[in-house]
Amino acid sequence: MALRQSSIWLKLMILFVLAGGLAVRLFDLPDPPLGFHPTRQMRGALIARYLYFRWDPPQDLHRVQVVTQVVRERLEAYEAPILETLVALTYLLLGREALWVARLYSVLFWTLTGWLVFRWAWRATGEPWAGWGALAYLMALPFSVKASRAFQPDPLMTLLITMTGYMWWSWSQTKRHRDLVLGTGAAALACLVKPFAVYFITPLLAAWAWMQWREKSWNPRRVLAITVFTFLPLGLFILLSRRETAGAYWQQWTWTLRHLWTDPKFLPRWMRFLAGLTGTGWPLLALVGWTLASGAFQGFLTAWLVGYGLYGLLLPYQITSHNYYHLPFFPWIALGIGAAVAALLPQWRQRGGWWPGLALLAAWAWILYGFAEGYTDLQDTWWDEAAHYQQVGEVLPREGRLIGLVEHYGFPLAYYGERVVIPWPSRAEQALARLRGKNPRPILQAFQERVEGFDYFVVTDFREWETQPALREVLTTFCPLTYQGDEVLIFDLKACRLAGDE
Repeated sequence: MALRQSSIWLKLMILFVLAGGLAVRLFDLPDPPLGFHPTRQMRGALIARYLYFRWDPPQDLHRVQVVTQVVRERLEAYEAPILETLVALTYLLLGREALWVARLYSVLFWTLTGWLVFRWAWRATGEPWAGWGALAYLMALPFSVKASRAFQPDPLMTLLITMTGYMWWSWSQTKRHRDLVLGTGAAALACLVKPFAVYFITPLLAAWAWMQWREKSWNPRRVLAITVFTFLPLGLFILLSRRETAGAYWQQWTWTLRHLWTDPKFLPRWMRFLAGLTGTGWPLLALVGWTLASGAFQGFLTAWLVGYGLYGLLLPYQITSHNYYHLPFFPWIALGIGAAVAALLPQWRQRGGWWPGLALLAAWAWILYGFAEGYTDLQDTWWDEAAHYQQVGEVLPREGRLIGLVEHYGFPLAYYGERVVIPWPSRAEQALARLRGKNPRPILQAFQERVEGFDYFVVTDFREWETQPALREVLTTFCPLTYQGDEVLIFDLKACRLAGDE
Protein backbone atom coordinates (compact mmCIF):
# COMPACT_ATOMS: atom_id res chain seq x y z
CA MET A 1 0.00 0.00 0.00
CA ALA A 2 1.56 3.30 -1.04
CA LEU A 3 1.77 6.26 1.27
CA ARG A 4 -0.07 8.48 -1.23
CA GLN A 5 -3.20 6.37 -0.75
CA SER A 6 -3.51 7.37 2.90
CA SER A 7 -5.43 10.38 4.15
CA ILE A 8 -3.89 13.82 4.43
CA TRP A 9 -4.45 13.67 8.19
CA LEU A 10 -2.42 10.51 8.52
CA LYS A 11 0.40 12.03 6.48
CA LEU A 12 0.43 15.09 8.70
CA MET A 13 0.48 12.98 11.86
CA ILE A 14 3.35 10.87 10.55
CA LEU A 15 5.24 14.07 9.78
CA PHE A 16 4.51 15.48 13.22
CA VAL A 17 5.73 12.34 15.02
CA LEU A 18 8.93 12.26 12.99
CA ALA A 19 9.55 16.01 13.33
CA GLY A 20 8.74 16.00 17.05
CA GLY A 21 10.96 12.99 17.68
CA LEU A 22 13.84 14.61 15.81
CA ALA A 23 13.38 17.99 17.47
CA VAL A 24 13.49 16.66 21.03
CA ARG A 25 16.50 14.46 20.27
CA LEU A 26 18.46 17.28 18.64
CA PHE A 27 17.97 19.58 21.62
CA ASP A 28 21.27 20.87 23.04
CA LEU A 29 23.20 18.76 20.56
CA PRO A 30 26.75 19.88 21.60
CA ASP A 31 26.26 19.06 25.31
CA PRO A 32 29.05 16.72 26.54
CA PRO A 33 27.94 13.06 26.55
CA LEU A 34 28.31 12.62 30.30
CA GLY A 35 24.69 12.29 31.39
CA PHE A 36 23.87 8.84 29.98
CA HIS A 37 26.27 5.94 30.61
CA PRO A 38 29.43 8.08 30.41
CA THR A 39 31.71 5.03 30.53
CA ARG A 40 30.31 3.63 27.29
CA GLN A 41 30.04 6.99 25.53
CA MET A 42 33.53 8.11 26.52
CA ARG A 43 34.87 4.78 25.27
CA GLY A 44 33.49 5.61 21.83
CA ALA A 45 34.80 9.17 22.03
CA LEU A 46 38.33 7.96 22.85
CA ILE A 47 38.35 5.44 19.98
CA ALA A 48 37.11 8.09 17.54
CA ARG A 49 39.83 10.49 18.74
CA TYR A 50 42.46 7.75 18.40
CA LEU A 51 41.45 7.12 14.78
CA TYR A 52 41.25 10.83 14.01
CA PHE A 53 44.71 11.47 15.45
CA ARG A 54 46.13 8.59 13.42
CA TRP A 55 44.88 10.20 10.22
CA ASP A 56 45.48 13.84 11.22
CA PRO A 57 47.88 13.97 14.20
CA PRO A 58 47.98 17.19 16.26
CA GLN A 59 51.18 19.06 17.08
CA ASP A 60 50.86 18.20 20.79
CA LEU A 61 52.28 14.67 20.90
CA HIS A 62 51.18 14.24 24.53
CA ARG A 63 47.57 14.12 23.36
CA VAL A 64 48.42 11.37 20.90
CA GLN A 65 50.30 9.39 23.56
CA VAL A 66 47.43 9.58 26.05
CA VAL A 67 44.70 8.40 23.71
CA THR A 68 46.96 5.74 22.19
CA GLN A 69 47.77 4.35 25.63
CA VAL A 70 44.11 4.23 26.66
CA VAL A 71 42.88 2.60 23.46
CA ARG A 72 45.66 0.05 23.09
CA GLU A 73 46.04 -0.92 26.75
CA ARG A 74 42.53 -0.56 28.17
CA LEU A 75 39.90 -0.93 25.46
CA GLU A 76 39.39 -4.53 24.37
CA ALA A 77 38.33 -5.20 20.79
CA TYR A 78 34.87 -6.50 21.67
CA GLU A 79 33.36 -5.11 18.46
CA ALA A 80 34.45 -3.54 15.20
CA PRO A 81 34.68 0.28 15.64
CA ILE A 82 32.26 1.02 12.81
CA LEU A 83 30.45 3.95 14.42
CA GLU A 84 33.71 5.37 15.77
CA THR A 85 35.29 5.16 12.32
CA LEU A 86 32.31 6.94 10.79
CA VAL A 87 32.61 9.68 13.41
CA ALA A 88 36.38 10.02 12.93
CA LEU A 89 35.94 10.35 9.16
CA THR A 90 33.42 13.11 9.79
CA TYR A 91 35.97 14.82 12.04
CA LEU A 92 38.33 14.80 9.06
CA LEU A 93 35.71 16.49 6.89
CA LEU A 94 35.04 19.11 9.58
CA GLY A 95 38.73 19.59 10.36
CA ARG A 96 38.16 19.21 14.11
CA GLU A 97 36.67 16.99 16.80
CA ALA A 98 32.95 17.48 17.40
CA LEU A 99 31.30 14.95 19.69
CA TRP A 100 27.85 16.06 18.59
CA VAL A 101 28.53 14.27 15.29
CA ALA A 102 28.10 10.91 17.02
CA ARG A 103 24.85 12.09 18.60
CA LEU A 104 23.59 13.16 15.18
CA TYR A 105 24.35 9.77 13.67
CA SER A 106 22.60 7.90 16.49
CA VAL A 107 19.49 10.08 16.12
CA LEU A 108 19.49 9.39 12.39
CA PHE A 109 19.79 5.63 12.99
CA TRP A 110 16.87 5.65 15.42
CA THR A 111 14.69 7.69 13.09
CA LEU A 112 15.38 5.25 10.26
CA THR A 113 14.47 2.41 12.64
CA GLY A 114 11.15 4.15 13.27
CA TRP A 115 10.51 4.46 9.56
CA LEU A 116 11.22 0.78 8.96
CA VAL A 117 8.92 -0.21 11.83
CA PHE A 118 6.23 2.03 10.33
CA ARG A 119 6.57 0.43 6.91
CA TRP A 120 6.70 -3.10 8.30
CA ALA A 121 3.64 -2.78 10.53
CA TRP A 122 1.68 -1.14 7.71
CA ARG A 123 2.60 -3.70 5.05
CA ALA A 124 2.17 -6.70 7.35
CA THR A 125 -1.29 -5.70 8.60
CA GLY A 126 -2.58 -3.66 5.65
CA GLU A 127 -3.53 -0.94 8.14
CA PRO A 128 -1.67 2.41 7.90
CA TRP A 129 -2.76 3.37 11.41
CA ALA A 130 -0.92 0.29 12.72
CA GLY A 131 2.26 1.69 11.21
CA TRP A 132 1.58 5.11 12.72
CA GLY A 133 1.03 3.60 16.18
CA ALA A 134 4.29 1.64 15.96
CA LEU A 135 6.21 4.72 14.80
CA ALA A 136 4.69 6.91 17.52
CA TYR A 137 5.70 4.49 20.27
CA LEU A 138 9.27 4.20 19.07
CA MET A 139 9.78 7.95 18.66
CA ALA A 140 7.91 9.19 21.74
CA LEU A 141 8.99 6.65 24.37
CA PRO A 142 10.78 8.87 26.94
CA PHE A 143 13.69 6.51 27.59
CA SER A 144 14.37 6.15 23.87
CA VAL A 145 14.84 9.92 23.58
CA LYS A 146 18.07 9.95 25.57
CA ALA A 147 19.21 6.43 24.67
CA SER A 148 18.88 7.05 20.92
CA ARG A 149 21.23 10.06 20.98
CA ALA A 150 24.12 8.39 22.78
CA PHE A 151 27.60 7.78 21.37
CA GLN A 152 27.07 4.02 21.45
CA PRO A 153 26.68 1.36 18.76
CA ASP A 154 23.30 0.22 20.10
CA PRO A 155 21.05 2.52 17.98
CA LEU A 156 22.91 1.40 14.85
CA MET A 157 22.70 -2.26 15.90
CA THR A 158 18.96 -1.84 16.52
CA LEU A 159 18.50 -0.29 13.08
CA LEU A 160 20.35 -3.14 11.40
CA ILE A 161 18.44 -5.86 13.30
CA THR A 162 15.17 -4.19 12.31
CA MET A 163 16.29 -3.87 8.71
CA THR A 164 17.29 -7.55 8.68
CA GLY A 165 13.91 -8.70 9.90
CA TYR A 166 11.98 -6.35 7.61
CA MET A 167 13.93 -7.22 4.48
CA TRP A 168 13.86 -10.97 5.07
CA TRP A 169 10.13 -10.77 5.80
CA SER A 170 9.65 -8.67 2.66
CA TRP A 171 11.52 -11.29 0.62
CA SER A 172 9.16 -13.95 1.96
CA GLN A 173 6.29 -11.89 0.52
CA THR A 174 7.78 -10.70 -2.79
CA LYS A 175 10.80 -12.97 -3.50
CA ARG A 176 12.69 -9.88 -4.67
CA HIS A 177 16.42 -10.51 -4.85
CA ARG A 178 17.12 -6.96 -3.63
CA ASP A 179 15.33 -7.59 -0.31
CA LEU A 180 17.35 -10.73 0.36
CA VAL A 181 20.65 -8.97 -0.38
CA LEU A 182 19.81 -5.94 1.77
CA GLY A 183 18.61 -8.10 4.64
CA THR A 184 21.71 -10.29 4.59
CA GLY A 185 24.02 -7.30 4.37
CA ALA A 186 22.27 -5.68 7.33
CA ALA A 187 22.53 -8.92 9.32
CA ALA A 188 26.26 -9.26 8.70
CA LEU A 189 26.89 -5.61 9.56
CA ALA A 190 24.76 -5.83 12.72
CA CYS A 191 26.92 -8.66 14.04
CA LEU A 192 30.05 -6.60 13.40
CA VAL A 193 28.64 -3.45 14.97
CA LYS A 194 27.92 -5.39 18.16
CA PRO A 195 28.31 -9.19 18.28
CA PHE A 196 25.36 -9.44 20.68
CA ALA A 197 23.21 -8.95 17.57
CA VAL A 198 23.86 -12.65 16.89
CA TYR A 199 21.27 -13.50 19.53
CA PHE A 200 18.62 -11.74 17.41
CA ILE A 201 19.93 -12.44 13.93
CA THR A 202 20.15 -16.21 14.42
CA PRO A 203 16.44 -16.70 15.28
CA LEU A 204 15.45 -14.29 12.47
CA LEU A 205 17.53 -16.37 10.06
CA ALA A 206 15.82 -19.50 11.35
CA ALA A 207 12.42 -17.86 10.80
CA TRP A 208 13.38 -16.93 7.23
CA ALA A 209 14.48 -20.51 6.53
CA TRP A 210 11.36 -21.94 8.14
CA MET A 211 9.14 -19.77 5.94
CA GLN A 212 10.67 -21.41 2.89
CA TRP A 213 10.16 -24.87 4.33
CA ARG A 214 6.54 -24.10 5.13
CA GLU A 215 5.92 -22.70 1.64
CA LYS A 216 7.67 -25.71 0.05
CA SER A 217 10.28 -23.45 -1.54
CA TRP A 218 13.20 -24.85 0.46
CA ASN A 219 16.56 -24.35 -1.25
CA PRO A 220 19.44 -25.69 0.86
CA ARG A 221 22.09 -23.91 -1.23
CA ARG A 222 20.36 -20.58 -0.76
CA VAL A 223 19.98 -21.12 2.98
CA LEU A 224 23.62 -22.13 3.29
CA ALA A 225 24.80 -19.14 1.26
CA ILE A 226 22.79 -16.65 3.33
CA THR A 227 24.02 -18.25 6.58
CA VAL A 228 27.65 -18.02 5.47
CA PHE A 229 27.35 -14.42 4.26
CA THR A 230 25.62 -13.47 7.51
CA PHE A 231 28.16 -14.84 9.97
CA LEU A 232 31.41 -15.01 8.00
CA PRO A 233 32.41 -11.35 8.58
CA LEU A 234 31.99 -11.72 12.34
CA GLY A 235 33.85 -15.03 12.30
CA LEU A 236 36.78 -13.45 10.49
CA PHE A 237 36.79 -10.50 12.88
CA ILE A 238 36.89 -12.81 15.89
CA LEU A 239 39.58 -14.98 14.32
CA LEU A 240 41.83 -12.10 13.27
CA SER A 241 41.46 -9.55 16.05
CA ARG A 242 39.73 -10.81 19.17
CA ARG A 243 39.84 -14.60 19.43
CA GLU A 244 41.11 -14.62 23.03
CA THR A 245 38.95 -11.66 24.02
CA ALA A 246 35.79 -13.36 22.73
CA GLY A 247 36.42 -16.45 24.84
CA ALA A 248 37.22 -14.37 27.89
CA TYR A 249 34.03 -12.36 27.45
CA TRP A 250 31.89 -15.49 27.30
CA GLN A 251 33.64 -16.85 30.40
CA GLN A 252 33.36 -13.58 32.29
CA TRP A 253 29.82 -12.46 31.47
CA THR A 254 27.91 -15.70 30.84
CA TRP A 255 29.54 -18.81 32.27
CA THR A 256 30.59 -17.41 35.67
CA LEU A 257 27.17 -15.76 36.09
CA ARG A 258 25.01 -18.70 34.98
CA HIS A 259 23.93 -19.27 38.59
CA LEU A 260 21.74 -16.16 38.21
CA TRP A 261 19.40 -18.22 36.02
CA THR A 262 18.26 -20.19 39.08
CA ASP A 263 17.83 -17.11 41.24
CA PRO A 264 14.06 -16.78 41.79
CA LYS A 265 14.43 -12.99 41.72
CA PHE A 266 16.18 -12.93 38.34
CA LEU A 267 13.15 -13.04 36.02
CA PRO A 268 10.99 -10.63 38.10
CA ARG A 269 13.94 -8.22 38.30
CA TRP A 270 14.37 -8.45 34.52
CA MET A 271 10.68 -7.81 33.87
CA ARG A 272 10.50 -4.91 36.33
CA PHE A 273 13.54 -3.36 34.71
CA LEU A 274 11.99 -3.66 31.25
CA ALA A 275 8.65 -2.28 32.47
CA GLY A 276 10.41 0.72 34.00
CA LEU A 277 11.91 1.57 30.61
CA THR A 278 8.95 0.84 28.35
CA GLY A 279 5.89 1.25 30.55
CA THR A 280 4.14 -1.82 31.90
CA GLY A 281 1.14 -1.72 29.57
CA TRP A 282 2.95 -1.42 26.26
CA PRO A 283 4.82 -4.76 26.30
CA LEU A 284 1.58 -6.45 27.36
CA LEU A 285 -0.29 -4.83 24.46
CA ALA A 286 2.54 -5.92 22.16
CA LEU A 287 2.17 -9.50 23.40
CA VAL A 288 -1.54 -9.33 22.52
CA GLY A 289 -0.63 -8.01 19.08
CA TRP A 290 1.89 -10.81 18.63
CA THR A 291 -0.76 -13.47 19.35
CA LEU A 292 -3.16 -11.79 16.90
CA ALA A 293 -0.60 -11.47 14.09
CA SER A 294 -0.53 -14.12 11.41
CA GLY A 295 1.65 -15.75 8.81
CA ALA A 296 5.23 -14.74 8.23
CA PHE A 297 4.80 -11.57 10.30
CA GLN A 298 3.99 -13.59 13.41
CA GLY A 299 6.83 -15.97 12.60
CA PHE A 300 9.38 -13.17 12.52
CA LEU A 301 7.96 -11.59 15.68
CA THR A 302 8.26 -14.96 17.39
CA ALA A 303 11.89 -15.28 16.30
CA TRP A 304 12.64 -11.77 17.58
CA LEU A 305 11.05 -12.58 20.93
CA VAL A 306 13.08 -15.79 21.21
CA GLY A 307 16.21 -13.80 20.41
CA TYR A 308 15.47 -11.33 23.18
CA GLY A 309 15.03 -14.22 25.62
CA LEU A 310 18.37 -15.73 24.61
CA TYR A 311 19.99 -12.31 24.83
CA GLY A 312 18.82 -11.84 28.41
CA LEU A 313 19.69 -15.34 29.57
CA LEU A 314 23.20 -15.24 28.12
CA LEU A 315 23.82 -11.76 29.54
CA PRO A 316 22.11 -12.18 32.91
CA TYR A 317 23.95 -9.35 34.65
CA GLN A 318 23.63 -6.66 31.98
CA ILE A 319 19.96 -7.37 31.27
CA THR A 320 19.07 -6.24 34.80
CA SER A 321 21.66 -3.48 35.21
CA HIS A 322 22.28 -1.79 31.83
CA ASN A 323 19.14 -0.14 30.49
CA TYR A 324 20.45 0.40 26.96
CA TYR A 325 20.81 -3.38 26.52
CA HIS A 326 17.04 -3.46 25.99
CA LEU A 327 17.05 -1.13 22.98
CA PRO A 328 16.98 -3.95 20.37
CA PHE A 329 13.68 -5.13 21.87
CA PHE A 330 11.90 -1.78 21.47
CA PRO A 331 11.11 -2.24 17.74
CA TRP A 332 9.51 -5.59 18.61
CA ILE A 333 7.25 -3.85 21.12
CA ALA A 334 6.40 -1.20 18.51
CA LEU A 335 5.54 -3.85 15.91
CA GLY A 336 3.44 -5.75 18.44
CA ILE A 337 1.56 -2.56 19.25
CA GLY A 338 0.99 -2.04 15.53
CA ALA A 339 -0.44 -5.54 15.22
CA ALA A 340 -2.73 -4.90 18.19
CA VAL A 341 -3.93 -1.61 16.68
CA ALA A 342 -4.71 -3.37 13.40
CA ALA A 343 -6.78 -5.97 15.27
CA LEU A 344 -8.66 -3.44 17.41
CA LEU A 345 -9.41 -0.80 14.78
CA PRO A 346 -12.22 -2.71 13.03
CA GLN A 347 -14.06 -3.03 16.34
CA TRP A 348 -13.69 0.70 17.06
CA ARG A 349 -14.88 1.56 13.56
CA GLN A 350 -17.91 -0.69 13.92
CA ARG A 351 -18.86 1.00 17.17
CA GLY A 352 -18.48 4.37 15.52
CA GLY A 353 -19.37 7.46 17.51
CA TRP A 354 -16.70 8.77 19.80
CA TRP A 355 -14.59 5.59 20.17
CA PRO A 356 -12.11 6.23 17.33
CA GLY A 357 -11.75 9.87 18.38
CA LEU A 358 -11.18 8.92 22.01
CA ALA A 359 -8.49 6.39 21.05
CA LEU A 360 -6.74 8.97 18.87
CA LEU A 361 -6.95 11.59 21.63
CA ALA A 362 -5.40 9.17 24.14
CA ALA A 363 -2.62 8.36 21.67
CA TRP A 364 -1.80 12.03 21.16
CA ALA A 365 -1.84 12.67 24.90
CA TRP A 366 0.74 9.93 25.39
CA ILE A 367 2.88 11.14 22.47
CA LEU A 368 2.98 14.71 23.79
CA TYR A 369 3.74 13.41 27.29
CA GLY A 370 6.58 11.31 25.89
CA PHE A 371 8.13 14.26 24.06
CA ALA A 372 7.76 16.48 27.12
CA GLU A 373 9.25 13.87 29.44
CA GLY A 374 12.11 13.22 27.04
CA TYR A 375 12.79 16.96 26.75
CA THR A 376 12.80 17.27 30.54
CA ASP A 377 15.38 14.49 30.83
CA LEU A 378 17.71 16.48 28.58
CA GLN A 379 17.58 19.70 30.60
CA ASP A 380 20.67 18.93 32.65
CA THR A 381 23.87 20.29 31.15
CA TRP A 382 27.27 18.67 31.56
CA TRP A 383 29.71 21.41 30.63
CA ASP A 384 30.73 21.89 34.28
CA GLU A 385 31.46 18.18 34.56
CA ALA A 386 33.69 18.32 31.47
CA ALA A 387 35.48 21.39 32.88
CA HIS A 388 35.99 19.49 36.15
CA TYR A 389 37.85 16.69 34.39
CA GLN A 390 39.96 19.20 32.51
CA GLN A 391 40.93 20.95 35.75
CA VAL A 392 41.78 17.66 37.44
CA GLY A 393 43.98 16.72 34.48
CA GLU A 394 45.94 19.94 34.93
CA VAL A 395 46.63 19.13 38.59
CA LEU A 396 47.76 15.53 38.15
CA PRO A 397 51.51 14.78 37.86
CA ARG A 398 52.76 14.73 34.29
CA GLU A 399 55.31 12.03 35.01
CA GLY A 400 54.72 8.63 36.61
CA ARG A 401 51.98 6.01 36.42
CA LEU A 402 48.67 6.76 38.14
CA ILE A 403 46.06 4.53 39.74
CA GLY A 404 43.08 5.61 41.75
CA LEU A 405 39.41 5.99 42.52
CA VAL A 406 38.12 7.77 39.42
CA GLU A 407 34.70 8.10 37.86
CA HIS A 408 33.61 5.91 34.94
CA TYR A 409 36.85 3.90 34.68
CA GLY A 410 38.80 7.12 34.15
CA PHE A 411 37.56 7.53 30.56
CA PRO A 412 36.16 11.09 30.96
CA LEU A 413 39.41 12.10 32.69
CA ALA A 414 41.42 10.63 29.81
CA TYR A 415 39.28 12.45 27.26
CA TYR A 416 38.87 15.88 28.86
CA GLY A 417 41.84 15.92 31.25
CA GLU A 418 44.13 13.92 28.96
CA ARG A 419 45.66 11.96 31.81
CA VAL A 420 45.58 8.19 32.15
CA VAL A 421 44.54 6.85 35.56
CA ILE A 422 44.06 3.11 35.97
CA PRO A 423 40.87 2.63 38.01
CA TRP A 424 40.82 0.98 41.41
CA PRO A 425 37.81 -1.40 41.61
CA SER A 426 34.60 0.33 42.66
CA ARG A 427 32.15 -1.15 45.12
CA ALA A 428 29.96 -2.27 42.22
CA GLU A 429 32.89 -4.06 40.58
CA GLN A 430 33.77 -5.74 43.86
CA ALA A 431 30.17 -6.93 44.22
CA LEU A 432 30.29 -8.27 40.65
CA ALA A 433 33.49 -10.14 41.45
CA ARG A 434 31.74 -11.80 44.38
CA LEU A 435 28.88 -12.78 42.05
CA ARG A 436 31.49 -14.52 39.92
CA GLY A 437 32.65 -16.50 42.94
CA LYS A 438 35.82 -14.56 43.68
CA ASN A 439 36.52 -14.14 47.37
CA PRO A 440 37.95 -10.76 48.41
CA ARG A 441 41.56 -10.75 49.57
CA PRO A 442 42.83 -8.88 52.65
CA ILE A 443 43.03 -5.19 51.83
CA LEU A 444 46.78 -4.85 52.44
CA GLN A 445 47.58 -7.78 50.17
CA ALA A 446 45.22 -6.54 47.45
CA PHE A 447 46.61 -3.01 47.74
CA GLN A 448 50.24 -4.06 47.50
CA GLU A 449 49.61 -6.28 44.49
CA ARG A 450 47.48 -3.79 42.59
CA VAL A 451 49.62 -0.66 43.10
CA GLU A 452 52.87 -2.42 42.17
CA GLY A 453 54.63 -0.33 39.52
CA PHE A 454 52.49 2.78 40.08
CA ASP A 455 53.79 6.12 41.36
CA TYR A 456 50.68 7.93 42.57
CA PHE A 457 47.22 7.07 43.89
CA VAL A 458 44.58 9.57 42.76
CA VAL A 459 41.14 10.14 44.27
CA THR A 460 38.54 12.08 42.30
CA ASP A 461 35.48 9.94 43.05
CA PHE A 462 34.75 10.95 46.63
CA ARG A 463 31.58 8.87 46.82
CA GLU A 464 33.72 5.75 46.39
CA TRP A 465 36.27 7.25 48.78
CA GLU A 466 33.61 7.38 51.51
CA THR A 467 32.24 3.90 50.83
CA GLN A 468 35.64 2.12 50.87
CA PRO A 469 36.86 2.77 54.44
CA ALA A 470 39.45 -0.04 54.39
CA LEU A 471 41.20 1.44 51.37
CA ARG A 472 40.95 4.92 52.85
CA GLU A 473 42.57 3.73 56.07
CA VAL A 474 45.49 2.11 54.22
CA LEU A 475 46.20 5.22 52.18
CA THR A 476 45.89 7.74 54.99
CA THR A 477 47.89 5.56 57.40
CA PHE A 478 50.78 4.41 55.24
CA CYS A 479 51.05 6.78 52.24
CA PRO A 480 51.87 10.52 52.33
CA LEU A 481 49.34 12.92 50.86
CA THR A 482 51.18 15.12 48.36
CA TYR A 483 48.22 17.16 47.13
CA GLN A 484 44.80 17.94 48.57
CA GLY A 485 42.14 19.95 46.79
CA ASP A 486 38.38 20.14 46.56
CA GLU A 487 38.36 17.92 43.49
CA VAL A 488 41.34 15.60 43.89
CA LEU A 489 43.63 13.88 46.40
CA ILE A 490 47.06 12.60 45.37
CA PHE A 491 49.04 10.07 47.45
CA ASP A 492 52.70 9.27 46.79
CA LEU A 493 52.91 5.49 46.41
CA LYS A 494 56.70 5.52 46.18
CA ALA A 495 56.86 6.81 49.76
CA CYS A 496 54.32 4.39 51.24
CA ARG A 497 55.47 2.46 54.33
CA LEU A 498 53.37 -0.66 54.44
CA ALA A 499 53.59 -3.56 56.87
CA GLY A 500 56.64 -5.64 56.03
CA ASP A 501 58.50 -2.78 54.33
CA GLU A 502 61.97 -2.05 55.55
